[in-house]
Amino acid sequence: MVSKSPLRFTIRDMLLVTALVAVCFGWLIDRQSLLLENKAESRRAEQWRSEVLDQGRELRRLRHQLFLPFGEPLPPPPAIN
Repeated sequence: MVSKSPLRFTIRDMLLVTALVAVCFGWLIDRQSLLLENKAESRRAEQWRSEVLDQGRELRRLRHQLFLPFGEPLPPPPAIN
């Protein structure tokens, strides 16, 4: 007597599992690329912010140099965090 295996898969079952695994891998790859993009964008934003703050400090310094000889000294510039 030949015993039947309780686990029998059809081609349709295997195609369904293959498609499911492919979708999961596609999602993971897409998610990873979004995370890398986000990190790069954050670095660019931080660099831009730093440059803008430096330019603001330089403008305040130049303003003080320009207006000090002509009269009352300006109050010190506010601190930038």
